[in-house]
Amino acid sequence: MNELTDTYDAFPYPGHAFPRSHPGRMAAQGVLRGLAPPTVEAARVLELGCGDGGNLVPMALGLPRGKFLGIDRNVAALERARELAAALELTNVEFRAGDLEALECLDTFDYVVAHGVYSWVAPRARDHLLAIAHGALTQDGLLYLSYNTKPGGHLRQVVRELMQFATREATDAHEIVARARSAVKLVAGAQQPGDVYGAFLDEYLTRVLERSEAGLFHDDLETWNDPVYVTEIVNHAARHGLRFLAEADLHESSMGTLAPETADALDELEPRTEVEQEQALDFLRLRMYRQTLFTLDGAKQPQVPVPRNVEALNAYSPLRPVDPDATLHDASLVEFEDRRGARLSTDHPDVKNALAKLAGAWPGPVRIADLTDASDDAGALRQAILGGHAAGLVQLTTHAPRLASAPSDKPRASPLARAQAAAGADEVTNLKHERIQVSDVMGKELIALLDGTRDHEALTQAMGDGGAGTEAECRLAASLARLADLGLLVL
Repeated sequence: MNELTDTYDAFPYPGHAFPRSHPGRMAAQGVLRGLAPPTVEAARVLELGCGDGGNLVPMALGLPRGKFLGIDRNVAALERARELAAALELTNVEFRAGDLEALECLDTFDYVVAHGVYSWVAPRARDHLLAIAHGALTQDGLLYLSYNTKPGGHLRQVVRELMQFATREATDAHEIVARARSAVKLVAGAQQPGDVYGAFLDEYLTRVLERSEAGLFHDDLETWNDPVYVTEIVNHAARHGLRFLAEADLHESSMGTLAPETADALDELEPRTEVEQEQALDFLRLRMYRQTLFTLDGAKQPQVPVPRNVEALNAYSPLRPVDPDATLHDASLVEFEDRRGARLSTDHPDVKNALAKLAGAWPGPVRIADLTDASDDAGALRQAILGGHAAGLVQLTTHAPRLASAPSDKPRASPLARAQAAAGADEVTNLKHERIQVSDVMGKELIALLDGTRDHEALTQAMGDGGAGTEAECRLAASLARLADLGLLVL
């Protein structure tokens, strides 16, 4: 057994859903740029480095007509993935053991996902990763890669090397993590107030302490953890016949959120291409991490995102009027706010009404074509939706999961969320491929009960709520409304 497999056996890495790696999200970025990505509902999806299936299984559940293959070198993780798929009675997902450097020719796939692989393997394995992706992608397929980046990665490397120095004599994985945390805490505490290095270490210390043992060990202390400049990975991909498409979220590349002085500095750096602009942004933002999409080099040449292309997509947004009594049908200025406190203001009646429809459908999506068909100014509405997406306030996808906007008489959660909650997980996955924190025992118990067979009275009894009837019913109603808002109740 090799060293890498040994470390994953000592510290099993818990799998998660990574929203931007979902084919519906990937396809939306392609559509925005004038491409025609394969239909997501019947897509063939390959995940390299799938671990225990935490990312792939939710896709397979939500896209039952798709075909999914996960490959990983850790046999124990694959067994957990198979057990989860079997428990959910999924027949459209397969898991195979394999090493990047020894994989034989694979079938073709519409979407290839490699999350948390590129920066964490040896250079030769990175070559194999890109070669496999090139060989596996269909003509219009998309590749998702996540990786650590420079220049921010230089700072992360300082802390990584500090932790490696402090653990140089340790051999037990748990001891390594404990010593690493202590070292960062010690060095952070030794800095003078107001010191720039100390401020960085304080911020990084919070991350180190909040991470799980497995997360810290595998993300920061593995043998390989090499950040790269975005220009480097784009050139590396090009050598393997792959072309940069975009970041997996337009918000990450948006110019509209830049402060004026930052935008001026970007202009002064004189980027000549889209990739050079991305690189300049990384220097301005000290970016440490990226999630990037690639196409085959011979695929259709992408264009910059244009408003008319949103017409083929679905939109989600939790934006609601700050003033619930605001007038939507005139030219008065109305301010909308999401759950994070981010705001958007508009005086355009069609935009205001469209945002109200999105809020009414939340957490589910609305077809943008339905919004523009009902609009007297479709051009302005398309521009507003694209602008909202670039600002991170409107999410776009080609996929439309069936989510309940309010609890039904017999509410139901997805089989995956129920299984995760029943197992005591602190996170469950909704059908939008989002991870939802559920830290309280009562919340987990409730989700596990939501199989669609129990009405509200039966749920109250099953929860064993000892309070007065009306109080218990009110608590249940509030909990169910919260779960619906989080996208955990399905139709």
